[in-house]
Amino acid sequence: MKIARFSSIFFINLAVKEAIDVILNPILMAEFGYFISFLITTVIYILIGILSVNIYDSSQSDCLWVEEYKHSKDSGKSIIVQNRIIRFVEKWANKNKYILGLLLSFKNPGLYVIFFRKGSYLFNGFSERKIKILFLVNIIIINVYWNTIVYSGMPFFILIWHLIKKLYNFI
Repeated sequence: MKIARFSSIFFINLAVKEAIDVILNPILMAEFGYFISFLITTVIYILIGILSVNIYDSSQSDCLWVEEYKHSKDSGKSIIVQNRIIRFVEKWANKNKYILGLLLSFKNPGLYVIFFRKGSYLFNGFSERKIKILFLVNIIIINVYWNTIVYSGMPFFILIWHLIKKLYNFI
């Protein structure tokens, strides 16, 4: 059951993230510019993060094995269950927790909150002020990064976008 739930959450998140990053963001940038695109995608990612944390917490199920990972680290034991996320976290947690936070936020902003909030098996949402602030900071950093990447490739995309619009008007 955990694997099915994890798989469905993973694929839905992947589809939404790709749609925002690859389709919506360039269109917003072509139509409204960097700043408006940045604001809209930031709001979208804040909503996605909040929704993800609320869904995870309301299920009261550790389908990502995050709570088990945090519990094992708090108790000084090694984690028995290994999945791709846990291996990824262990690799980066030993290198740099700030980079780990950003990398998790790139996947889903809610993952940052789930991994870095205090305690395990509490399912307590955004209970700390610090986690709320860091959640927002991570979203801003990843959006500045991604919007800058998109903006740097905009001349080509704008040409294609305008050609598609002209073709659509022609048909």
